[in-house]
Parts: sequence; C-alpha cells; structure tokens
Amino acid sequence: KGDDGTSGLYFGGREPKTSARFEAIGSIDEAQATIGLARAEVATRPELDAALVAVERDLWVLMAELATDDANRDKL
Repeated sequence: KGDDGTSGLYFGGREPKTSARFEAIGSIDEAQATIGLARAEVATRPELDAALVAVERDLWVLMAELATDDANRDKL
C-alpha cells in the first residue's frame, strides 16, 4: 500500500502516526524496555522481578487498549 502516514489499529481502523494515541503507545513501549533492563539487574531478587513483571503486564494491557479503536473495544 505504501506509507500514507497512518498505522492500523487492532481489529481495524487507521489513525495518523503522529496522533497522541501512538505517542502514548511509543512512550509505554520505551517504559517496557526500561523495565526489561531493570529486571535483568534484579535477577537475583525474585520479589522485585515479580513486581516488575506485574507492572509490565499492566502496561501490555494498556497498550492493547490504546491500540484498539473505541468501536472495537468489546473485541479485546
């Protein structure tokens, strides 16, 4: 199709790549990467690793919600 400046949303729909939605998703993705680094540093501390995994899971859910058009939210 070529790049028309939009990206697809889960379950359909498109939005400009410059939208606040994709800015938020990108920021959350960067937070995920930082948490991954933190997990590598606390590998010998299972209680800290478990807490970081819980935060990562919440962020994954948040990204999925952000990446889904409101009209398709019931499909999540």
